[in-house]
Amino acid sequence: TSSQGEKLAVIRPNPFNPARTPTAESVTIEFDPGTATRIGIYIYDMTAQVVYKEITSASQTAWDGRDLQTKIVGDGAYIVRVINEDTKTLIAKGKLLVVKK
Repeated sequence: TSSQGEKLAVIRPNPFNPARTPTAESVTIEFDPGTATRIGIYIYDMTAQVVYKEITSASQTAWDGRDLQTKIVGDGAYIVRVINEDTKTLIAKGKLLVVKK
């Protein structure tokens, strides 16, 4: 956890090679949702644009490296934020690195 009480999301593998086919790789993002039942997972590129968003009730999700238009994202660093959708408070955060082979 950070000094301000924020928790880190566990992201693996990191870095990862995003999917080029429907059966290829993905990254797993794990977090402790606490009592939250509607959880928003947001992934931002380094220009602060949302490239992926998912609303779930689970404590983990898989991301295959595709953006909101299902296109493969480019190489680079991405920021992950996990939000309680009901209260709009931060549950966890993390960073991941996309490296294409």
